[in-house]
Amino acid sequence: MTFSWISTSRSHQGKVRKVNEDSAFAHPDGMLWAIADGMGGYEGGSMASDIVVEELGKIKKSDVLDQLVQNSLQQLQIANTRIQRYSIEQCSGRSVGSTVVCFITGADGAACVWAGDSRLYRLRDSELLQLTTDHSEVAQLVALGHLTEVEARAHPKANVITRTIGVGRDQEAETILVNTENSDTFLLCSDGLYNELDESAILESLREENLESLADDLMSRCMLTPAKDNISILLLRCLRQ
Repeated sequence: MTFSWISTSRSHQGKVRKVNEDSAFAHPDGMLWAIADGMGGYEGGSMASDIVVEELGKIKKSDVLDQLVQNSLQQLQIANTRIQRYSIEQCSGRSVGSTVVCFITGADGAACVWAGDSRLYRLRDSELLQLTTDHSEVAQLVALGHLTEVEARAHPKANVITRTIGVGRDQEAETILVNTENSDTFLLCSDGLYNELDESAILESLREENLESLADDLMSRCMLTPAKDNISILLLRCLRQ
């Protein structure tokens, strides 16, 4: 079965941050979409996320999913090295990095590549499912049963990420295959969205049929909250050709 994809994205610095360190990206060849959430303060974080999407943009078009995934991992490794060099040369060696979540499609399927706590969700038949697992200390504690999801949000280490692009010798992205069906809607987002809106609020917005209206509604809902962090969302819809 052949699918086509429609997409839209929104990004906002929020109400507290002076700089938007997020980057939303759609590959011009229409086979990869990504959200990168930079960390490292003014200039550091925004440059890190820019480097990530710049390297992903260098991937050549292919219909073979495995090739696209491998190329994505290779480009993230290059981004990892570039960010480390930038940290040394421009940021006095302080920790600079970026989370990333990528949705990749080929003629033979779809996959997600991610590092950190930027997420991929899928909406199908009014059911919202988080497909990625956060690479964070609190996510590990939740998985072990030591914290509930509610407790994790207020935990003092809620912002401690265990995998990023730019910190460590090798990039540590994780990969999963993603099942797709006609009319599935996928949401890629930075933590600025889900830290302000719970899944029930996200699901309520995602019931909107028009993708542009849906994106506007999600962002509007988030901006009614304290919006303490940058907010980035990218929406994809799968359509049978």
